[in-house]
Amino acid sequence: MRLITKQEIQKLQKMALAERAVENGILPRLFTKEDFMFGTDPYAYLDSLKNPFDKQRALTAMCDMASAVGYNSFKRTYEDYRKAQRGIDVQQVENNTVALAQYGLQDAPEYSLGVWCCDELGVYRVGESGQDIVACPHIIFPLRRLVNAYTGVEKIEVAYKRGVRWRSATKPKSILASTNKIIELADEGVGVNSDNAKELVKYLADVESLNYDVMPEIQAFDRLGWMDSYQSFSPYLKGAVFDEADAFRGVYNAVVKHHGSCEEWMKNALAIRRTSPVQTRMALAASLASAIVKPCGANPFFLHLWGGTEAGKTVALMFAASVWADPECGQYWKTFDSTAVGQEKMAGFLGNLPLIIDELMLVKDKKSFDDIVYRLSEGQGKTRGNKEGGVQRQETWRLSIITTGEQPLSSAASGGGAVNRVIDCECTSKLFSDPHWAANSFRENYGWFGERWVNWIMSDDNLELVKATYRGFYRTITDKKITTEKQASAAALILTADSLSTEAFFDDGQALTLEDVEPFLTSIREVDQNERAYEYILEMVAMNDFHFSAASDAYVEQWGWKEALTNVVCINRTIFGRLMADGGYDARGFLSWGMRNGIVHGSINHQTGKAIPTRIIKRRGTVMRYVELGCDRGRSDILSEEAAEWEDVVQDEQIT
Repeated sequence: MRLITKQEIQKLQKMALAERAVENGILPRLFTKEDFMFGTDPYAYLDSLKNPFDKQRALTAMCDMASAVGYNSFKRTYEDYRKAQRGIDVQQVENNTVALAQYGLQDAPEYSLGVWCCDELGVYRVGESGQDIVACPHIIFPLRRLVNAYTGVEKIEVAYKRGVRWRSATKPKSILASTNKIIELADEGVGVNSDNAKELVKYLADVESLNYDVMPEIQAFDRLGWMDSYQSFSPYLKGAVFDEADAFRGVYNAVVKHHGSCEEWMKNALAIRRTSPVQTRMALAASLASAIVKPCGANPFFLHLWGGTEAGKTVALMFAASVWADPECGQYWKTFDSTAVGQEKMAGFLGNLPLIIDELMLVKDKKSFDDIVYRLSEGQGKTRGNKEGGVQRQETWRLSIITTGEQPLSSAASGGGAVNRVIDCECTSKLFSDPHWAANSFRENYGWFGERWVNWIMSDDNLELVKATYRGFYRTITDKKITTEKQASAAALILTADSLSTEAFFDDGQALTLEDVEPFLTSIREVDQNERAYEYILEMVAMNDFHFSAASDAYVEQWGWKEALTNVVCINRTIFGRLMADGGYDARGFLSWGMRNGIVHGSINHQTGKAIPTRIIKRRGTVMRYVELGCDRGRSDILSEEAAEWEDVVQDEQIT
């Protein structure tokens, strides 16, 4: 009696499975070895199945049956059969098509393929010699076209199936059109390499061209804020999609994420407006004003809340942020810890939504601070190159910048230009009667009101009303000459946003007035760089009296002297230059301004006849060059009576 071998047992098991497949309707009948070798029925049956699930089950059962009857090359033969059929179809069918829905990608239209075939075996075309040319070993398809609403740059969303799962990747056309760059898709699981990259580029280009008018075109955005027409505002664009700015995906998610209800947020906001000081309402108004900076043709501005740690400044930032997004620190807004490039990119991404920064005073260096204020308030970033040798997109923004700190920015800024761009709000009392309740109310209700505010601006003739209201406030402030034009613009934006939102939504009679805002505006004299330098140098003289006193120790460096009778102070030119540099001021510019305004008492160079801002004075046998400052406009109290003893001044040039 012969023993049954292991292979024979396996064949019997496979045949039993094939018989069960016939009984269950997975296969039409049992096939013989001759059917597989000489006929086409087994292959034609599989080819007729369109449902991927049914086809896979039938293919598995057919392989078992073929093996059971001794035909071990079924899978290879079936692939050859399919290739031959595709060759016939491509030659005979003028408009070859594919319906991706049959492969599990729902809601996908039927697209023309031209000479290409796309099925579960991959993407192919037939060459001139009848050979199979592979573009991709799996299904891949250009699904839809994304057009950036801001730049017009087009990207293609490519859908592909590996195994049973569909995935997608969105890439610029410049990548999909390059044999070298398209290999980047390999990092996302696409079967592309140096061998088939050229064919994949051609395939994707062909299919897009054949279906250009059919392929869905989706508006996309990679930044937030207004479109040029002021009729749409991202992310509130119907049917638009976020264009993969991964660095800001967290910020984007915080903006599009709504929580609680707008009605509850409104109720809480009304209670806060009724019980909170002016500074709190200004923070809310500055947040709303961010959306009108661009349509009003204004520049970005800073609103800085400063004061002690118990004032509730961080809760005020949460209030401002809750208008648009998740107000929790680290979601929409952060503490100040980014680089200059990072700051510009964040501002560029926010576009017209407020940039909110906690603890700006973490920046200790005056020059760095000035750079931050100047750069962010200019509304555009620097032009920078990229690693490919081209130029990066220059970031632009028109928004409000709301910050906090323990000190005013005006004292930290060395330049009047920086101060001119900042509205400093000292918080002398608590900003919220119950800060714990306020913070929790913002955490529970956020992200609603910003969209309502923007939709209101876009409706009817409200945009023109916004512009007219802004112009009215701006004209009123500038006519009163209480501050500079830049400060007037910032104040007008805050007043406009608060006035119109009060009228349209809050209706509580709590609109800010110019009298509310005026105490926080910087005077023209305070902003002027040279006026600030003048005050600074007089302060230095007053604080360092011993350097100007005859009674000082012989080892104390003498900076000059003070003359009470003539109301002037004389400072050694070298010392003067050092003091100005330490304060961050330009000595040459100040001296020129001082000569024009009669503050600096200069002299005439007898050889050239030109006025110069210094005097050469002989003092106790030593000739030195000094800067002589009049104190009539400044602090005459810095001059002591003992200075009258110092009258032995000899001059060798004519005083102007």
